Amino acid sequence: MMKKLIIVGLVVAIVVAIGVYLYVFHKPARTAASEEATFSVTTSNLLSEFEADENAANAKYLEKVIKVSGVVSSVTENDAAIIVYLAEPESTSGVSCSFLKSDLDKSKIAVGDKVFIKGICAGYLMDVMLNRCALGM
Repeated sequence: MMKKLIIVGLVVAIVVAIGVYLYVFHKPARTAASEEATFSVTTSNLLSEFEADENAANAKYLEKVIKVSGVVSSVTENDAAIIVYLAEPESTSGVSCSFLKSDLDKSKIAVGDKVFIKGICAGYLMDVMLNRCALGM
């Protein structure tokens, strides 16, 4: 009787461990396309907030989905992503928006376009960084 109880307990523990492993390591990646934006802001206002008080801006925006409106100043591509850069003409900083290649058709966006981009804020490193972005939502 005691042996059966131990075996059943081990089987239950193994099934739970496998379930936790699958949930933690095989859940889909978080993307901005699948979430509502917490904040909607212009490129210049977002940059102003980070330049004025980076700690307060990090507390407000970090790891949150935000929607940014601005003008495309460049579109570049590397092995892993397409980077759309939003900047104001008078500013030395901008917003760097990283898209998975499968999430953006480069022919739909050009320098000078006014766009809305949703992304997950990763902080400020000379530019505000948005990851896993979605266009025009």
